[in-house]
Amino acid sequence: MAPQPYRQALPGLGLSLERATDSVPDDGHFHLCRAGEEIGRYRSLKAAQAAWQEVIRESGWKPQPREADPAEIRRREQTERWARNRAG
Repeated sequence: MAPQPYRQALPGLGLSLERATDSVPDDGHFHLCRAGEEIGRYRSLKAAQAAWQEVIRESGWKPQPREADPAEIRRREQTERWARNRAG
């Protein structure tokens, strides 16, 4: 049975973790790539994700803080209130 395709990406670092996609061989392994170049190959997702976290940690990358949109906050609060009241 062929492995299921898998892809997780962090465009800010040009980082991807893939298995059985158009970008990496369909060999059952997880491939860690940076800027399209393979930097690691792993048998398990757990090992691949540990390497992924290490690359992120070493790079010092931090996610950009998201700005709060007041209209979005109001809409979510109204939806939550409606759901609570509807539940009875």
